[in-house]
Amino acid sequence: MMAYDKRQGDLTYRIVGEKVVITGYDGKESELEIPALIEEKPVSRIGKKAFLSCKSLLKVILPASIESLEEWAFAYCSNLQSVLLPKKKLEFGKGVFFYCDHLKEICAVSDKEQVVNREQIHPWALLGAVPVYMDAEYLLTPWEAEEVHWIEKWDARMWNILQAEDGEGYSKVVLCGEEDLSASYEEFVEKKRQRKAELAFIRLMNAYCLSEEKKEKLLRFVQEHTKGCESEAAWEVVKQHGDEKAYFEIFTETGCLTEENFDAVLEDLGQYHAEMKAFFMRYKENHMKKEDFFDSLSLDF
Repeated sequence: MMAYDKRQGDLTYRIVGEKVVITGYDGKESELEIPALIEEKPVSRIGKKAFLSCKSLLKVILPASIESLEEWAFAYCSNLQSVLLPKKKLEFGKGVFFYCDHLKEICAVSDKEQVVNREQIHPWALLGAVPVYMDAEYLLTPWEAEEVHWIEKWDARMWNILQAEDGEGYSKVVLCGEEDLSASYEEFVEKKRQRKAELAFIRLMNAYCLSEEKKEKLLRFVQEHTKGCESEAAWEVVKQHGDEKAYFEIFTETGCLTEENFDAVLEDLGQYHAEMKAFFMRYKENHMKKEDFFDSLSLDF
Protein backbone atom coordinates (compact mmCIF):
# COMPACT_ATOMS: atom_id res chain seq x y z
CA MET A 1 0.00 0.00 0.00
CA MET A 2 1.38 3.43 -0.96
CA ALA A 3 1.94 5.85 1.94
CA TYR A 4 0.61 9.38 1.48
CA ASP A 5 1.79 12.57 3.14
CA LYS A 6 -0.35 14.00 5.91
CA ARG A 7 -0.21 17.34 7.64
CA GLN A 8 0.14 18.59 11.20
CA GLY A 9 0.35 22.35 11.33
CA ASP A 10 3.15 23.48 9.02
CA LEU A 11 4.72 20.02 8.93
CA THR A 12 3.96 17.30 6.44
CA TYR A 13 4.72 13.72 7.40
CA ARG A 14 4.38 10.11 6.39
CA ILE A 15 3.80 7.07 8.55
CA VAL A 16 6.12 4.21 7.70
CA GLY A 17 5.44 1.13 9.78
CA GLU A 18 5.08 2.34 13.33
CA LYS A 19 7.23 5.45 12.91
CA VAL A 20 6.83 8.94 11.46
CA VAL A 21 9.00 10.58 8.80
CA ILE A 22 8.89 14.38 8.46
CA THR A 23 8.67 15.08 4.73
CA GLY A 24 8.24 18.84 4.49
CA TYR A 25 7.68 22.19 6.14
CA ASP A 26 6.05 25.34 4.81
CA GLY A 27 5.94 27.51 7.93
CA LYS A 28 7.70 30.78 8.65
CA GLU A 29 8.80 30.23 12.25
CA SER A 30 12.30 31.30 13.22
CA GLU A 31 12.47 28.67 15.98
CA LEU A 32 10.91 25.27 15.46
CA GLU A 33 10.62 22.36 17.87
CA ILE A 34 9.71 19.15 16.07
CA PRO A 35 7.33 16.99 18.12
CA ALA A 36 8.42 13.62 19.43
CA LEU A 37 5.03 12.04 18.64
CA ILE A 38 2.55 12.42 15.81
CA GLU A 39 -0.58 10.27 15.86
CA GLU A 40 0.94 8.66 18.97
CA LYS A 41 3.84 7.34 16.89
CA PRO A 42 7.50 8.40 17.36
CA VAL A 43 9.01 10.88 14.91
CA SER A 44 12.12 8.98 13.84
CA ARG A 45 13.36 10.60 10.63
CA ILE A 46 13.78 13.95 8.93
CA GLY A 47 13.18 13.05 5.32
CA LYS A 48 15.16 13.94 2.22
CA LYS A 49 15.03 17.71 1.50
CA ALA A 50 12.32 18.13 4.16
CA PHE A 51 13.48 21.64 5.10
CA LEU A 52 15.27 22.50 1.87
CA SER A 53 15.79 26.27 1.46
CA CYS A 54 13.76 27.20 4.53
CA LYS A 55 15.07 30.76 4.94
CA SER A 56 13.07 31.64 8.05
CA LEU A 57 14.63 29.02 10.33
CA LEU A 58 17.16 30.27 12.86
CA LYS A 59 16.92 27.40 15.33
CA VAL A 60 15.56 23.87 15.16
CA ILE A 61 15.09 21.45 18.05
CA LEU A 62 14.92 17.75 17.26
CA PRO A 63 13.23 15.29 19.64
CA ALA A 64 14.88 12.39 21.46
CA SER A 65 12.98 10.01 19.16
CA ILE A 66 14.99 11.08 16.08
CA GLU A 67 17.13 8.32 14.57
CA SER A 68 18.24 9.73 11.23
CA LEU A 69 18.48 12.87 9.10
CA GLU A 70 18.30 12.05 5.41
CA GLU A 71 20.09 13.65 2.46
CA TRP A 72 19.86 17.45 2.19
CA ALA A 73 17.37 17.55 5.10
CA PHE A 74 18.27 21.15 6.01
CA ALA A 75 20.29 22.10 2.92
CA TYR A 76 20.25 25.77 1.89
CA CYS A 77 18.69 26.88 5.19
CA SER A 78 20.92 29.90 4.84
CA ASN A 79 19.89 31.61 8.10
CA LEU A 80 19.96 28.54 10.33
CA GLN A 81 22.21 29.22 13.32
CA SER A 82 21.48 26.59 15.95
CA VAL A 83 20.51 22.91 15.94
CA LEU A 84 19.62 21.03 19.12
CA LEU A 85 19.52 17.25 18.84
CA PRO A 86 19.65 14.20 21.13
CA LYS A 87 22.99 12.93 22.35
CA LYS A 88 22.91 9.50 20.80
CA LYS A 89 24.15 7.81 17.64
CA LEU A 90 22.29 9.18 14.60
CA GLU A 91 22.44 8.48 10.89
CA PHE A 92 23.33 11.49 8.73
CA GLY A 93 22.73 11.45 5.01
CA LYS A 94 24.79 13.40 2.52
CA GLY A 95 24.70 17.19 2.73
CA VAL A 96 22.29 17.45 5.65
CA PHE A 97 23.47 21.01 6.40
CA PHE A 98 24.81 21.87 2.94
CA TYR A 99 25.10 25.64 2.43
CA CYS A 100 23.91 26.45 5.95
CA ASP A 101 26.60 29.13 6.01
CA HIS A 102 25.38 30.86 9.18
CA LEU A 103 25.32 27.71 11.28
CA LYS A 104 27.05 28.49 14.58
CA GLU A 105 26.36 25.44 16.74
CA ILE A 106 25.09 21.89 16.75
CA CYS A 107 24.25 20.96 20.34
CA ALA A 108 23.96 17.33 21.45
CA VAL A 109 22.10 16.94 24.75
CA SER A 110 20.86 13.95 26.71
CA ASP A 111 17.20 13.11 27.04
CA LYS A 112 17.05 14.65 30.52
CA GLU A 113 18.60 17.96 29.54
CA GLN A 114 16.17 20.66 28.47
CA VAL A 115 18.72 23.37 27.72
CA VAL A 116 22.47 23.56 27.30
CA ASN A 117 24.26 25.03 30.30
CA ARG A 118 25.97 28.01 28.73
CA GLU A 119 28.33 28.41 31.68
CA GLN A 120 30.02 25.14 30.81
CA ILE A 121 32.46 24.72 27.95
CA HIS A 122 31.09 22.59 25.13
CA PRO A 123 32.39 21.81 21.63
CA TRP A 124 29.10 22.79 20.00
CA ALA A 125 30.57 25.66 17.97
CA LEU A 126 33.29 23.30 16.72
CA LEU A 127 30.61 20.85 15.68
CA GLY A 128 28.68 23.64 13.95
CA ALA A 129 31.79 24.53 11.93
CA VAL A 130 32.06 21.03 10.44
CA PRO A 131 29.50 21.38 7.62
CA VAL A 132 30.29 25.06 7.02
CA TYR A 133 34.09 25.20 6.88
CA MET A 134 35.57 21.72 7.02
CA ASP A 135 34.12 19.53 4.25
CA ALA A 136 34.47 16.55 6.60
CA GLU A 137 31.20 14.72 7.10
CA TYR A 138 33.04 12.02 9.05
CA LEU A 139 33.20 14.58 11.89
CA LEU A 140 29.44 14.99 11.98
CA THR A 141 29.10 12.69 15.00
CA PRO A 142 27.49 14.82 17.75
CA TRP A 143 27.26 11.94 20.20
CA GLU A 144 31.06 11.78 20.54
CA ALA A 145 31.93 15.48 20.12
CA GLU A 146 32.91 15.91 23.77
CA GLU A 147 35.43 13.09 23.59
CA VAL A 148 39.15 13.80 23.25
CA HIS A 149 39.57 11.58 20.19
CA TRP A 150 36.93 13.60 18.32
CA ILE A 151 38.62 16.89 19.23
CA GLU A 152 41.93 15.48 17.98
CA LYS A 153 40.34 14.53 14.64
CA TRP A 154 38.75 18.00 14.42
CA ASP A 155 42.08 19.69 15.08
CA ALA A 156 43.86 17.47 12.55
CA ARG A 157 41.36 18.47 9.88
CA MET A 158 41.71 22.13 10.85
CA TRP A 159 45.50 22.04 10.47
CA ASN A 160 45.16 20.38 7.07
CA ILE A 161 42.93 23.24 5.97
CA LEU A 162 45.15 25.98 7.40
CA GLN A 163 48.31 24.52 5.87
CA ALA A 164 46.84 23.92 2.39
CA GLU A 165 47.85 26.25 -0.45
CA ASP A 166 45.43 29.17 -0.70
CA GLY A 167 44.86 28.53 -4.40
CA GLU A 168 44.22 24.81 -3.96
CA GLY A 169 40.93 23.75 -5.53
CA TYR A 170 40.48 26.74 -7.85
CA SER A 171 40.67 24.69 -11.04
CA LYS A 172 38.11 22.21 -9.72
CA VAL A 173 35.76 25.00 -8.68
CA VAL A 174 35.90 26.62 -12.11
CA LEU A 175 35.50 23.33 -13.98
CA CYS A 176 32.56 22.25 -11.83
CA GLY A 177 30.93 25.66 -11.87
CA GLU A 178 30.70 25.72 -8.08
CA GLU A 179 31.47 29.45 -7.91
CA ASP A 180 30.51 32.52 -9.87
CA LEU A 181 32.69 32.12 -12.96
CA SER A 182 33.39 35.85 -12.92
CA ALA A 183 35.35 35.40 -9.69
CA SER A 184 39.06 35.81 -10.33
CA TYR A 185 41.81 33.65 -8.92
CA GLU A 186 42.74 36.50 -6.57
CA GLU A 187 39.16 36.69 -5.25
CA PHE A 188 39.09 32.93 -4.76
CA VAL A 189 42.35 33.05 -2.79
CA GLU A 190 41.12 35.89 -0.59
CA LYS A 191 37.89 34.05 0.17
CA LYS A 192 39.91 30.93 1.03
CA ARG A 193 42.12 32.91 3.39
CA GLN A 194 39.11 34.41 5.13
CA ARG A 195 37.54 30.99 5.64
CA LYS A 196 40.82 29.82 7.17
CA ALA A 197 40.89 32.84 9.47
CA GLU A 198 37.28 32.22 10.45
CA LEU A 199 38.13 28.66 11.40
CA ALA A 200 41.11 29.85 13.47
CA PHE A 201 38.91 32.36 15.30
CA ILE A 202 36.28 29.69 16.02
CA ARG A 203 38.91 27.42 17.55
CA LEU A 204 40.44 30.19 19.65
CA MET A 205 37.02 31.27 20.92
CA ASN A 206 36.17 27.66 21.76
CA ALA A 207 39.39 26.42 23.31
CA TYR A 208 37.94 23.04 24.28
CA CYS A 209 40.94 20.73 24.92
CA LEU A 210 43.22 23.17 23.09
CA SER A 211 46.85 22.66 24.05
CA GLU A 212 49.18 25.62 24.56
CA GLU A 213 51.30 24.49 21.61
CA LYS A 214 48.30 24.47 19.25
CA LYS A 215 47.11 27.77 20.66
CA GLU A 216 50.47 29.40 19.91
CA LYS A 217 50.33 28.16 16.33
CA LEU A 218 46.85 29.61 15.90
CA LEU A 219 47.96 32.91 17.41
CA ARG A 220 50.78 33.14 14.88
CA PHE A 221 48.38 32.36 12.06
CA VAL A 222 45.93 35.16 12.87
CA GLN A 223 48.77 37.60 13.61
CA GLU A 224 50.13 36.93 10.12
CA HIS A 225 46.74 37.90 8.64
CA THR A 226 45.96 41.07 10.56
CA LYS A 227 45.61 44.61 9.28
CA GLY A 228 48.80 45.73 7.56
CA CYS A 229 49.97 42.24 6.55
CA GLU A 230 50.15 40.91 3.00
CA SER A 231 46.86 39.15 3.73
CA GLU A 232 44.41 40.94 6.02
CA ALA A 233 42.02 37.98 6.18
CA ALA A 234 41.78 37.92 9.99
CA TRP A 235 40.83 41.60 10.09
CA GLU A 236 38.30 41.12 7.28
CA VAL A 237 36.62 38.35 9.28
CA VAL A 238 36.32 40.62 12.33
CA LYS A 239 34.78 43.38 10.20
CA GLN A 240 32.29 40.96 8.68
CA HIS A 241 31.08 39.99 12.14
CA GLY A 242 30.35 43.62 12.93
CA ASP A 243 29.65 44.11 16.61
CA GLU A 244 29.91 40.46 17.67
CA LYS A 245 32.05 41.14 20.70
CA ALA A 246 33.69 37.71 20.82
CA TYR A 247 35.48 38.41 17.54
CA PHE A 248 36.98 41.77 18.36
CA GLU A 249 37.94 40.56 21.82
CA ILE A 250 39.90 37.71 20.26
CA PHE A 251 41.37 40.18 17.76
CA THR A 252 42.95 42.15 20.61
CA GLU A 253 43.78 39.16 22.82
CA THR A 254 45.77 37.58 20.00
CA GLY A 255 47.85 40.72 19.48
CA CYS A 256 46.30 41.56 16.11
CA LEU A 257 45.64 45.15 17.12
CA THR A 258 48.96 47.00 17.35
CA GLU A 259 50.24 50.54 17.62
CA GLU A 260 51.33 50.25 14.00
CA ASN A 261 47.92 49.31 12.58
CA PHE A 262 45.60 51.03 15.08
CA ASP A 263 44.91 54.13 12.99
CA ALA A 264 44.37 52.08 9.83
CA VAL A 265 41.92 49.81 11.67
CA LEU A 266 39.85 52.76 12.88
CA GLU A 267 39.94 54.35 9.44
CA ASP A 268 38.70 51.08 7.96
CA LEU A 269 35.69 51.09 10.29
CA GLY A 270 34.63 54.56 9.18
CA GLN A 271 31.25 55.50 10.65
CA TYR A 272 30.27 51.92 11.39
CA HIS A 273 30.59 49.50 14.31
CA ALA A 274 30.62 52.04 17.15
CA GLU A 275 30.89 49.35 19.83
CA MET A 276 33.96 47.82 18.22
CA LYS A 277 35.64 51.21 17.81
CA ALA A 278 34.97 52.12 21.44
CA PHE A 279 36.40 48.77 22.54
CA PHE A 280 39.55 49.28 20.46
CA MET A 281 40.02 52.81 21.81
CA ARG A 282 39.73 51.59 25.40
CA TYR A 283 42.17 48.82 24.59
CA LYS A 284 44.69 51.30 23.23
CA GLU A 285 44.34 53.52 26.29
CA ASN A 286 44.87 50.58 28.66
CA HIS A 287 47.50 48.62 26.76
CA MET A 288 49.31 50.91 24.34
CA LYS A 289 50.06 53.97 26.47
CA LYS A 290 53.43 55.42 25.61
CA GLU A 291 55.51 56.77 28.43
CA ASP A 292 55.44 60.55 28.49
CA PHE A 293 58.84 62.04 27.62
CA PHE A 294 59.05 64.21 30.75
CA ASP A 295 57.96 61.31 32.99
CA SER A 296 60.91 59.34 31.67
CA LEU A 297 63.44 61.95 32.80
CA SER A 298 65.15 61.36 36.09
CA LEU A 299 65.85 64.67 37.84
CA ASP A 300 68.40 64.63 40.60
CA PHE A 301 68.68 67.56 42.96
